Amino acid sequence: MKLKLMMYLFLLSTLVFAETPIVLWMSLENKARLEVQLDETISAQVKIESGEITIQFSNGESQELTKVEDGLFGEMRLEIRDFNFDARPDIAISQSFGYGGVNVFSDVYVYDAQEQQFELLMNGSNVEVRDGHRELKTSQKSGPRFYSKLYRFANGKPYPYLETMTIGYDLEKITLKDRNGAVRRSLISLFNAEKDTVNSAVLPIRSERAYLFDKPDEASKTKMYVIRDDKVTILDTGGPYDEWFKIRFEGKKVLEKWIRAETIDEGL
Repeated sequence: MKLKLMMYLFLLSTLVFAETPIVLWMSLENKARLEVQLDETISAQVKIESGEITIQFSNGESQELTKVEDGLFGEMRLEIRDFNFDARPDIAISQSFGYGGVNVFSDVYVYDAQEQQFELLMNGSNVEVRDGHRELKTSQKSGPRFYSKLYRFANGKPYPYLETMTIGYDLEKITLKDRNGAVRRSLISLFNAEKDTVNSAVLPIRSERAYLFDKPDEASKTKMYVIRDDKVTILDTGGPYDEWFKIRFEGKKVLEKWIRAETIDEGL
């Protein structure tokens, strides 16, 4: 993939050649032009002016892609790289921001060689390409939690097959889905950024005696309890702040009950 970047900032012109993905931060008030070789037969010039992005193809056709209205401190972000693993350059354009730039929401456009136009592939926060896995990843912060999704491709379209939600500092809820969106498996796991393995978290009890509950509320307290250093498998969470864990304890018999989160030794 060969790209060349030509930026016009006031009267300053710079020409950059790149074989690797290009990431460009620029003021919404400035202009830029990027010349992109889309395939062996057609190239395009990406024109950026006052947040408006227009594509001028070498066959004489043009396409008005989008207009960026919401900049981060007056700036926009543009990335050119292969997002759908077809060996052609695609374009991601920031459209909005959250948490002072922690979340960068972008529209990702991919080149359709048959139609010789760009089409919207997805909108996501902090879109990343995982080349080694041929996957896309999105992530964002919302309140005290961080969320992420991993996408695989089916018939040229991405679908989220793994979704995560952080719980405290060390745990996350993982949901695995098929390409139709049906849930295949859901579990609570120790945090693993690479997701090489996905297993339920098994953690020790840190209280001298931790009572078990039928439901995630104080009124359902039972006479059963576990003791310090007993190992329990975390199955689910409950309460608006994850103050309850559903656990499985394998002793003389297998129990699946709820327990107060502070009785588990996992850092909450």
